[in-house]
Amino acid sequence: MELYQLYNFVATTFQIFFESMSKVYPNFKGGFPSYGAWLFTSLGIAAGLWLALFLLQSFGLYFMAKKQNMPKRYLAFIPFANTWYMSKLAGKCTFFGRRMKNAGIYALIAQILCVLACSLTVAVEIYLNVNCLEYIKVETTTDALGIMDTKYHWIGPKGFSSVLFILHRDYFPYITPIFTFAYNVFMFIVASALIRKYTPKYHFFISLLAFIEPLSRYIIIFVLKKKQPVDYDDWMRRRRADFIYRQQQANPYNNPYGNPQNGQSAQGAPQSGQREQSAPSDPFEEFSSNSANAGGQDTNSGANTQAGDSGGSDEFFN
Repeated sequence: MELYQLYNFVATTFQIFFESMSKVYPNFKGGFPSYGAWLFTSLGIAAGLWLALFLLQSFGLYFMAKKQNMPKRYLAFIPFANTWYMSKLAGKCTFFGRRMKNAGIYALIAQILCVLACSLTVAVEIYLNVNCLEYIKVETTTDALGIMDTKYHWIGPKGFSSVLFILHRDYFPYITPIFTFAYNVFMFIVASALIRKYTPKYHFFISLLAFIEPLSRYIIIFVLKKKQPVDYDDWMRRRRADFIYRQQQANPYNNPYGNPQNGQSAQGAPQSGQREQSAPSDPFEEFSSNSANAGGQDTNSGANTQAGDSGGSDEFFN
């Protein structure tokens, strides 16, 4: 699928470039001698770019497998097989929080179907532009808003070529994106599991980038080969435990008179070598019923002490 994406990008770039040059320089004679040369050149450049990216991903998977002591590391360099091998390196694959078994097999099947659909589309496009261009009529219209609409019509004899033209015009634009989307979804599940294993902290954003731009996945895997794999579930448990511990230490109401960071125990008792902290003084001490005067006598010296009253203290709240 990535090869098909590169092919469309290169072919479109050539087309925009030569059209722009023709508008700027009316006497511009550059370009390709035929549509066939244009498409074959675009396909060759796209194949070279894809091969370079494929080798980057293959070396990345190979060194990842070497760090995990995985056997059959040569599978990282075999097309299609490296998709299944990637799922083995990733381990547990999840989709919306639920584990998906055989995710690598599903991704492999989707990849094969996608490659077949894209290859058929490119082959038919090249065939029509090389052999049947004189039978294809291009009709361009402009609506009231100035939007141009291009339609293609077959004006040649009926037969095999006309069937290919109808398939390419009416069906391939809908069939190919369906297989491409299915392939992208399964590859996202497998690649995100692998990325999560090697960079758990930023795996969501990197996986999202790999889904939006599939070509970036090749470079991401090559870069991540230097990192050590981790168990994501164990990493999350340690992160949660560390977060809870830091929350408990940062909450003053959890432990008002004893802070372990200040050298005291969780119950507020001072550790060895530490001075005991006292409770904060009462800001309304002068209004308290059990406050003492300078002579140590009750301010209500004329009041009789009730039976069971211990110096004015309130035993009900003690």
